[in-house]
Amino acid sequence: MKNGAGGTGSGGSLTPIALAVAIVLVAGCGEKKKGTPATAPVPRLLLELKATDPDKPLPERGLVLTFTNNGKESVRLDGRLLNPILLTDVTDSSGQLVPNMPPSVPRSFVQSDLVEVKPQKSLDLRFTLSEIIMAAFDGPVYKVRCNYDTLGVDYPPGLSASKVNVSSDQVVLTQTAKAQVTAGIRKPAERISLPDAEELVRAYIFAQKATMNPAAQFPLKEITPADVFAKLNCQVFQVTKGIAMGWTFLIHRGQAHPLGRSFGGWGVMSMCVADLDKDGTPELLYSYSYGSGIHRSHVAACRFLAEGVQEAQAPFAYRSDMFVKKADDGTVTVEVGEFSDRLNEWTPDTTLGKLEMAAKGNTLSLDVKLSENLPEAVRQAIWRPTR
Repeated sequence: MKNGAGGTGSGGSLTPIALAVAIVLVAGCGEKKKGTPATAPVPRLLLELKATDPDKPLPERGLVLTFTNNGKESVRLDGRLLNPILLTDVTDSSGQLVPNMPPSVPRSFVQSDLVEVKPQKSLDLRFTLSEIIMAAFDGPVYKVRCNYDTLGVDYPPGLSASKVNVSSDQVVLTQTAKAQVTAGIRKPAERISLPDAEELVRAYIFAQKATMNPAAQFPLKEITPADVFAKLNCQVFQVTKGIAMGWTFLIHRGQAHPLGRSFGGWGVMSMCVADLDKDGTPELLYSYSYGSGIHRSHVAACRFLAEGVQEAQAPFAYRSDMFVKKADDGTVTVEVGEFSDRLNEWTPDTTLGKLEMAAKGNTLSLDVKLSENLPEAVRQAIWRPTR
């Protein structure tokens, strides 16, 4: 990450496309009463955002975020927060927030995190959109805003950053004429590396379980089927050992999304890509098993929306292992059989039925249309638990 540091200027010869200035809100800034001792001058911090390189493609478009101290006292910034991923929000033309890359795992505040900006001086952070967001940027317009807020941060006694909340106005970024012509052409996706995937998975796990031992490790192996990467621009990874062994994660747009459960079972066993709802956009279908007391398997579906991954699960479990098998682009069958301990490899026994999916607005449902004349033992293994 390129967090620029420094300087006493705000960009020099840079030519801004848009400029935004916001005045800081300072906690505890009350009116001075008569007869009381004069308080120290309140620091005034301005935050301005500039866009540069207007002829470059959007992912390479430069941004300069400048903190300027217009007060008479130094402003102490929290260096942990001087990260463009934490400071920046990007919205598309429909007003939807574009997900940022996950930040690194939070850590405690220490003396060396203080960054001082002296009176009438400034500090620049320089970055590009591609450094904070993994997205195609194929829309016509994006709006960028930055915010630095320490009002709600608890600092150790005697070791505190200035309590401020300051925002920039929005900077509007538009595609270049050349980019607008080619925006509809899908570019080949770049695969994420195994170390980067491990960092994303680690960030997700710690975000969900902040009390987890920070020494815990989550080594991964990649198990991505070819059609999942080719049609969905996604990758699939599985934890190979440790307390999360068997957990499976889908990496989509730089975000880790868990798939199924694994404790006491195999975890994810099968997956394929098909357009079950016939809307022209493919979905990911998969099966997984878990359960140390009662072994069971489920089938589930993921569809990919602007705001993220939406998931649905068929409303029953099977007291053995189920697998999804693509018949054609719009048909996926569900088989029961014996798993071989490798993704998409099993010995089939019976075809349980066909997957049926319905998507309406923000709702997604999935079920299995059961085959006729199923063996009684298979029917008895279909379990619809009550809640």
